[in-house]
Amino acid sequence: MPNQISLKQIGGVLLVHAGAGDQLVYAGIVYEANWLTVSVPGSDSSWSKVGSCAK
Repeated sequence: MPNQISLKQIGGVLLVHAGAGDQLVYAGIVYEANWLTVSVPGSDSSWSKVGSCAK
């Protein structure tokens, strides 16, 4: 079973709960979590850019 990524918006702020190796698409870019993180993808070193999504 794949890991579950939790997305929650509180007062206009997006909270992301992802574990190491989890991938998600944010603003058309694929990111992978480097470790357990609650930050917005691409906002700090806890995320690595994997690529972009074709539209």
